[in-house]
Amino acid sequence: MTDAAAAFAALRAHPEIDPSRVAVAGHSEGALIAANLAATAEPAPEPAHEPAGEPGGSEEGAGTAARPVVAAVVLLSPSAKPGAETLRWQAERLAPSMPAAVRWLLRLTRTDLVTKVLKNHERIRRTTTDVARIGGVRVNARWTREFLDHDPAADLKGIHAPVLAVTGEKDLQVDPADLARVAESVPGPVETHVIRDLDHILRRQPGPPSLRAYRREAREPVDAQVKDLVTNWLAERLAPDARP
Repeated sequence: MTDAAAAFAALRAHPEIDPSRVAVAGHSEGALIAANLAATAEPAPEPAHEPAGEPGGSEEGAGTAARPVVAAVVLLSPSAKPGAETLRWQAERLAPSMPAAVRWLLRLTRTDLVTKVLKNHERIRRTTTDVARIGGVRVNARWTREFLDHDPAADLKGIHAPVLAVTGEKDLQVDPADLARVAESVPGPVETHVIRDLDHILRRQPGPPSLRAYRREAREPVDAQVKDLVTNWLAERLAPDARP
């Protein structure tokens, strides 16, 4: 979060950048960071306008109105539920998409994937180190603890800039229904899109959704519909005469 805030401040301070026309965008975890940045950036007061012929006559702070520092916000594949709920949803979605051999092995060992995942989360919550070994696998325990406890709702409720939120219909990592939560939580104007056949990494999956396709898909560009949607939306919101 600190690095993102510093980068945003540096960009706005650049002499060739109009600080009133800077947007933030993030994908997946980056969407959480973008939402936090948009919600916590200090409001910029509009310059006070002194009455004609009365220089210096206004009181300090008079005639000022806070406006968002962030001009627009793009959230790609965003989650809007607490992290623990999102990870449980992931486990429920991933189970039927696993290879047949893996599903057969889970049945053979009478292992319920969701129950196993939830038990691992409780084990991770009890850790205190940055990295821990869970079930023989090294995991980023600190990140997982922080994500489990993170609720995006507070940040979403603090965003007053226009928001574009986009999720794929076949996302296995973020619930597309979270877009409704985004729209309900953000007090500013919100536009949401669930794109048909799109997965979490913003590529098309015409068949059944699967994480196994990511490696191949990552070699392809981001879906053209997503790029067009984002660029056109930002062009409208960041135009010199744009209104929220």
